[in-house]
Amino acid sequence: MDRDADAKAWLKEYLADWHKDRLGDPEYGASVRQLKSLAPIWKMRGREPVCEKKITDESDFGQIVDVIYTVRCNLMKGGKRASPDDRETGVCGAASQVLDPIVEWLVLGPGSGGVALNDGAAD
Repeated sequence: MDRDADAKAWLKEYLADWHKDRLGDPEYGASVRQLKSLAPIWKMRGREPVCEKKITDESDFGQIVDVIYTVRCNLMKGGKRASPDDRETGVCGAASQVLDPIVEWLVLGPGSGGVALNDGAAD
């Protein structure tokens, strides 16, 4: 069982409609466009690029998840870090701006228009 793959698949399935609706929000839409403008993002193994991820369709939440996950992997395992005045800082900032409302939506739960993480939808 690949927990990361399962989590990404769950996000792609359960938040795709939310994402499409949220693109109409000027702030969220601008954040997605900013992240798209910084792509492609290369998945790194040490200092070696092994796979590129890009956003060709802003409404395709799967592409958004893949790019954000690649940023995460690069920071945690790929030897990348956000340093002042470099591209990685812009990429991390853009990914964070997209990720923040996603996490907020998940945590708020159904009463606030979100999906509660413990409502059984992920089971």
